Amino acid sequence: MSPAGAPAQQGHDLRVPLLGAAAWAGGLAGALLPVVALAATATAVVVLLAWLALRWRTAAILAGAVALVAAGAASAAVLRERQVEHSPVTALARLGATVTVVGTVTSDPRRVRGGFEERVVWRLEARAVSGRGRVFELAAPVLVMADLGPVPPLGSRVHVSGRLAPADDDRLAGLLLARGEPTVLADPGPWWRGAGAVRHSLRDSVSDRPPDQRALVPALVVGDDAALDPGLADDFRTTGLTHLLAVSGTN
Repeated sequence: MSPAGAPAQQGHDLRVPLLGAAAWAGGLAGALLPVVALAATATAVVVLLAWLALRWRTAAILAGAVALVAAGAASAAVLRERQVEHSPVTALARLGATVTVVGTVTSDPRRVRGGFEERVVWRLEARAVSGRGRVFELAAPVLVMADLGPVPPLGSRVHVSGRLAPADDDRLAGLLLARGEPTVLADPGPWWRGAGAVRHSLRDSVSDRPPDQRALVPALVVGDDAALDPGLADDFRTTGLTHLLAVSGTN
């Protein structure tokens, strides 16, 4: 019993500690979990919080859900960059090593001007890299530059060979200058086919907008920056907002 006239003692406010714990959990998940598992975990958390909000009819839970997702995503982005910086693939890229890579296609192809001819670039989440007499099993984002030709669909598991070079993007472990066409080892699973359908629908929904908007909306929403103007991407990088385009977007 509280003394007469004294305010009743309230319980401890655990919102800030819980937010911090969620941020660390989200960051560790972003650094350690495969892309599909990370997406499934994030979806499950958001669905659970939305169910609680509907059941208890409180805006505080919805606000907490948004804060938790944002904090976790920010922590994941930082840890991902640290992971890329110390990746064996980054070290091999500095050496200009010739490698073979097995990984998953994580972006749509984009045409670029390379030297005196057009080439095609696309992102690959490397899972096994063989070079300089060693084999590394890891998770490292790589940008592939190849001759014009067919590119495996989003989510395909492929085998590709070439020479690594340093990338000019802190989110990438290296630039793989491919030799020959990639070999498809496995077709996309249902998660990736669903992601591809969503990306295609989003591009269609803004197809009548001006070029910058048409490219920027898919980049911000699902990380699909294939059509993004290089100058606009540099503006985001200069202002420290590149993570908004990544989303770790394909998630």
